[in-house]
This record gives sequence, C-alpha cells and structure tokens, in this order.
Amino acid sequence: MKLVTAAEMQEIDRRTIEGGFVPSLDLMENAGRAAAREALGMLQDVSGARVEVLCGKGNNGGDGFVVARHLASRGARVRVHRTHPASACSPDARANHARLSRAAVEDVEIPEAPDEAWARCLRDAHLCIDALLGTGVERRLQGRVAQLVELVNAARCPKLALDIPTGIDATTGAVLGAAVRARRTVTFGLPKLGLVLHPGRAYAGRLIVADIGFPAAMIDAVDTPWSWTDRGEARAWLPPLDPTAHKYARGTVLVIAGSRAYPGAAALAAEAAQRAGAGMVHLVSVESNRTILESRLREVIVHAVPETALGTCDPAAFDTLTDLVARADAVALGPGLGTAPETLDGVRRFLAELDKPAVVDADGLRAVPPPPHRAPRVLTPHAGELARLAARDAAAVRDARD
Repeated sequence: MKLVTAAEMQEIDRRTIEGGFVPSLDLMENAGRAAAREALGMLQDVSGARVEVLCGKGNNGGDGFVVARHLASRGARVRVHRTHPASACSPDARANHARLSRAAVEDVEIPEAPDEAWARCLRDAHLCIDALLGTGVERRLQGRVAQLVELVNAARCPKLALDIPTGIDATTGAVLGAAVRARRTVTFGLPKLGLVLHPGRAYAGRLIVADIGFPAAMIDAVDTPWSWTDRGEARAWLPPLDPTAHKYARGTVLVIAGSRAYPGAAALAAEAAQRAGAGMVHLVSVESNRTILESRLREVIVHAVPETALGTCDPAAFDTLTDLVARADAVALGPGLGTAPETLDGVRRFLAELDKPAVVDADGLRAVPPPPHRAPRVLTPHAGELARLAARDAAAVRDARD
C-alpha cells in the first residue's frame, strides 16, 4: 500500500473533487461513517455511552460532525465541542454541522480558556474523538489548541483520532509541540508517512486505513517512493507450505552472533530466523556460549568456535566456515559479536568474500566493507548506527527518518 505525504494526499483529494469523480461532501460522509464504525468497535455498549467529539473549524472537524451524527443515531450520548463558531467552519464542515440540528447531539463551543468544569466532561466520557486538526498542520501547536491536547491526553478514556492525531506532522511524524495520544487512528484513503514514522507512529495507536471512495486512477497516479506493508499484504507474500516438505525445503540460514558477554543476542537472532520460516538454522558463536545456547535452542544446530581473550570470535574462526556457508541460503551476522578490533577484522574479511545474501546488524555494521559486494547485503542499523555509518549526528538521523 502506498504511503503518502500530506501534500500528496491533498492532491489526490483535489483531483478527485475537481475531476467530478466524488463530491467533497460524499468523501466527508464516507470518512465520518468509516470512523463511526471504528468508534462503535471501541465502545463496549453504544447505548447510552458518553462520547465527546472535539472538532476544529476545518474539514477534519467536519468529519467529526459526521461521526457524531452516526453515533447518536445508534443510541450514544454525543456531545460536540467546537473550537470555533459554526459560521467560521469550512463550507463542508458547515454543511455537516447543519445536519446535527436534526440529530440528538449536544453542540457546544469550547471556552477560550477551558476550565475544570469543561475538562471534567472528558474524564467522564467513554470515548473521546479527536477531530481538531488534520493532515495540513505543520506549525507548532500553541495557545488553546495545545491546552486542549493536554487535557485530552489527561483524560483516562480511550481516544480515537480522525485521519491523524492532532499535533503530528503528517509527513515527518514529528510532534508539533504537543500531540494527542490515540488508542486508534482511522486514516482516510491512504496511510500518511507521519503515521508510520516515529514518534508519530507511537501516537497513532492501532492504525486503520479506510477506503472512502478515491478512484484507483487517482491513487495510481501518485508517484511515491514509500510503501507500507500491512498484515494482509505480508501474508500474501508468504509462500504456501507444502505439508509434505522436509526441513531442507524451507531454506537454511547461517547465523553468526554473540560473544561471552552477549549470549542472548545470538539466541534471539537464531530464534528470529526460525520464526521467519527457515527450515534449518545453524548458529556460530563462541565456545563460552555453547552450554547456554544448546540448552535454550532445541531446534538450532550450535557450532562453537574459538574466542579471543575478550570473549569474542577469534578472527581465524571465520576462515573455518566454508562448509556452513556452502549449505546456507542466507547469512545473518552481527548481533552481540562485540567490538574487539581483531574480531571486526575477521568479519570484514568474511563479508568481503561472502557470496551469499546477508543481513548485517549491530556490531557487524562496524565492519561492512565498501561496495561492490558479491551478493546482496541488507543493513539494519538503528539511528545511532546509521549516524555512524553516514558520519552524521544521531539526533539529525532521528529527525529525518523519511
């Protein structure tokens, strides 16, 4: 599934409406209806449940008005809190606010300085719906909106965010001073980049992507380098398992990991290879770890190799792995190997000659030779490791994950 920036999503929206494919009010209705379904799923008993919907003056607030109407029709006690007079709302939001007059929805304007009495309604709610600000926000939240976000977060009820939690940059995932911490976020059309990049990902909670009617041609026309794999797509990529297949038919992984100080890293890496579906896993680690690893890993073949005085792999050990490499379909290398210079020299020589696909992680990243490589290499650095590889500051890497 494509991942889009705020600008790309706005362009899809504009072309859909201006091209006459789907009227803007229909898109808003579809969005609100989809969000209402998620809200119903978050309520144990909708009949009589107290739902507080916080609405801004833009189209995100209009989505909130639609949600309020649908929840009220199902028996919930709904109260809409507007940041602005209805007359100041966007045209589509005004139209949907007018429809609230025919629904059993309490409609109030949030005081300029929200007090304790106002905040109490959030604490007593069964659900709070965030429809304050949408994907177009790029500036740091200030004043009343920032205060509202803090009050929403202080409430103990679950929160549902519409399209994106208020205060999250839809393109970078940055927190714009303050942001709503949602239990669920229902986003419309396509997932936004800021919903899958941290810290925005953590604020979004469970992410639901709702189809609200954007034509496939509009989505296909977006040329974006980013994509998001959900569980359904990942499952479709996994090949069906032949019930008569033996372990060698499932692929063999060679894991080189661990040191005397970090036996757990070796165990976790080997278990991960098994869980990913490998039929056979060979684990190479130092002699000190043999007993620990053999007692924990019942289905992994452990190969103990000599170690240095520091408890890391002896560099000569890498020259003894020819037969294991020949049997492997892929190699995983690095977790817990340590940073002893002689061990890293052995890793560097090993990777330079390795003709099998390899995933290099953790300490192994310190010894990746420059390209070209004899086979594909997948590097999995965290922010600090990537900063070291790229000679950048770690904070700069974290702030530019896209």
